[in-house]
Amino acid sequence: MLVTLYEGVTSIYVCMFRTNHMALIADAKPDLRLAAWLR
Repeated sequence: MLVTLYEGVTSIYVCMFRTNHMALIADAKPDLRLAAWLR
């Protein structure tokens, strides 16, 4: 139960993080984009 809740919250945060950062560095270098995605 706790693990499922944690995974759900984490996936939501990752989705928001990726969306925001992809928009911010859309015109940046590919390696920068990858670094932000992996962070």
